[in-house]
Amino acid sequence: MNRFIITIFLMVITSVLNGCAVFEATSIMNSGEVTFTNNMEKAVPFTLDGHPIRIKARLNNSPKEYNFMLDTGAFNIIRQEVADELGLPTGLEITATGSQGKTKKIQLVKLDEINVGGVAVKNCPSGIIQDDSLFPENIAGIIGSNFLRFFTVTIDFEEHKIVLTKNSLDKQDSIPVTLEMKQGFAPFLQCILNDKTKIKAMIDTGTPVTSLALPLLKKTDEFRQGKVIKATGSTAAGIGGRSDENYTLRIKKIAIGDNIIKNLPVFSHSDDSVQMLIGNDVLTAYKVVIDYPGNRIKLVPNGKRIDINPTYFGVAFEKKDGKTFIAGLWENNSIRKSGISIGDEVKKINSIDTSKLSSIDLIAMSLSKQSSTMTIELENKGKTRFVTLRKEKYLSEI
Repeated sequence: MNRFIITIFLMVITSVLNGCAVFEATSIMNSGEVTFTNNMEKAVPFTLDGHPIRIKARLNNSPKEYNFMLDTGAFNIIRQEVADELGLPTGLEITATGSQGKTKKIQLVKLDEINVGGVAVKNCPSGIIQDDSLFPENIAGIIGSNFLRFFTVTIDFEEHKIVLTKNSLDKQDSIPVTLEMKQGFAPFLQCILNDKTKIKAMIDTGTPVTSLALPLLKKTDEFRQGKVIKATGSTAAGIGGRSDENYTLRIKKIAIGDNIIKNLPVFSHSDDSVQMLIGNDVLTAYKVVIDYPGNRIKLVPNGKRIDINPTYFGVAFEKKDGKTFIAGLWENNSIRKSGISIGDEVKKINSIDTSKLSSIDLIAMSLSKQSSTMTIELENKGKTRFVTLRKEKYLSEI
C-alpha cells in the first residue's frame, strides 16, 4: 500500500439479507467480554517499517502467535486461511463498504478469544476476508477498534509500543470522541479546517495519509483557487475496490483541539460517509491516547515534526489475478521521463518478483525511507523494459 495506493481498511457494515440477519449481525458486532481490571496495565511492542503498525496476537485456544495489523479505523478481520486453521464455521454474510465507497461481501463470525500480550477479549467478533492478494503471507489480518474499545489505549510511536489500561482520561485535557458501531467502533472527533469548517474526522492508524471526502475537498478554498493536483488513473483503493478520481492539495490550517497543523498535504477519498481520515502522517507526531470506554482522546506531541513537504514515487500499483499493474500516476519529472503508462504490467520492483508481493507489501516498499529510488521491470505488449523512479515533491515546497 503506498502513499498513492491508499488502501484503507475502513469498513462500514452496510447491509445484510433480512431483518433477522440485521438483528444477528448487530448482536455479533456488539459482543465481547473482558476481565481486565482497573489496576492492570499491559505494554505490547509493535513494529512500524513504513506502514502499517504490526502486533502479535493469539486466537481462540491456538498456541500459534499470529502477526496482525493494528487499525483503529477498522473492524477485526482475519484471512480465510486463518479461519480454516482455527476450524471456524461459516459466518453470517454481510456487505462491507471500504474507504473508496466500494462494497465487498465478508463473513461475520464470533471468535472465542483474541489475546494481545496476555490481555484477552472473549466472544470477540471478526470478519473473514477471502482476498489472497491483500495481506502478506505472514499477516493474519487486522486487530481493530472493536477489540480496542474495551480499553484506554496508548499508541506510542516513539517507543513502538501500545499500552492497554483501564485508566480514564481527564476531561480537562482531552478531546471528546464518538465510537460508531457501523464503522467498527472507530473513534471520531471534531476538526476545524481553515478556522471555519467543522468536520467529523476518524483517527485511522490503518492509512498512511490524511484524506478528505471528495465532495468536501472540492469545497475547500484551496481547490476553488486551483491549488490542487489531479492524478491520472486510480491512485487509491479500499477494501471493496478502487477510486474513480484522486486529488491532493494543502490545507492551510487544521485544528484538532489545541493541536494546530498548518499546510498539511491532504488527499481525497471517495467514501462520503466519513468526512476525514487522520492518518499516520499526522498521528506519528503524537503519543495517541484513546480512552474508548470514556469516549475521550489525547494527542501528546512527541517532538517529531510532521513532514509537510513529503516526497513520493508517484506510482500506484494494483493486484489483479495474481499479477501487478500500474493503476495510477501522479505525474512528476521522474514519471514523465519514464514513459510509464496505466495498465503496464509490473514484473519486478527492485529485483523482487511482484507475484510474491501482496498489496500491503507494495505499500511498505513504496513508503520505505531507506531509498529515494525504485527500479521497476515493466512489460507491455510483449516488450520488457526497466525504469528507475525517484522520489519527488508533488506540491510546491513550503
